[in-house]
Amino acid sequence: MSTVKNALVHNHPPRLPHSLPQPTKPVRADRLGKLLRGYPFPLKGYLMPGFNLGFQVHFQGERRVFEPPNLKSAIARPGNARDKLTEEINAGGIVGPFRKPPFPDMFCSPLGIVPKKTPSEFRLIQHLPFPQGSSINDSIPSDFSSVSYATFSDAISSLKSTGKDSFMTKTDIKSAFRIIPVHPDDHPLQGMK
Repeated sequence: MSTVKNALVHNHPPRLPHSLPQPTKPVRADRLGKLLRGYPFPLKGYLMPGFNLGFQVHFQGERRVFEPPNLKSAIARPGNARDKLTEEINAGGIVGPFRKPPFPDMFCSPLGIVPKKTPSEFRLIQHLPFPQGSSINDSIPSDFSSVSYATFSDAISSLKSTGKDSFMTKTDIKSAFRIIPVHPDDHPLQGMK
C-alpha cells in the first residue's frame, strides 16, 4: 500500500490524477492572510504561497525509486500502523492507497510505530533519515531543515517591548507538522508503502 503526503502545486509538477482523492488544505490561507496584516513582507510572502501552493522541501539529491522495508516496530504492530494510516487518510493528510505508485520516481521512506506516554497509544512515523547517507533528509540543506523555537527570554523581550498593559498567550498546535502542505513537486519524495 503506497500513499502520498499532503500538498498542492505550481509550475508543472507531477500531479495526482483527477480521478483520485486530493489532499486537503488544513490551513485556510484566505483567513491566514487577514491574520498576517502588519507582518513583515518576507514572512507573509513566504507563508501565503506556502499555504496556498505547498512548501517545497528544497531536496537537492537524486530523484529515484526507493522502496525499503518498514521498521520492525511497524511490522510487529501492523494493526496499529494500519489504524494510524487510516486516521491520516480520513483526515485528508495522506491520499491513497494506490495499487501502483502514482509517480514514476517515488521514493518511499520506512514507516514505524512509536509508543506515546499514554499506555496503548502510538504515533506513526515516516523515517525520512533512512537510508543514512542518501535519505530525503540527507539531501535537504540545513538552512531548510532546522527548527528553532521561541524561548522564554524571547517572550519576555516581546512583552517588554510592547509595554506594561500588554497581554500574551501561548498556544500549541496538535500535529503541527502534519498541517504543513508539501509542494506537489515534492510529492514523489513523500512515499510510503
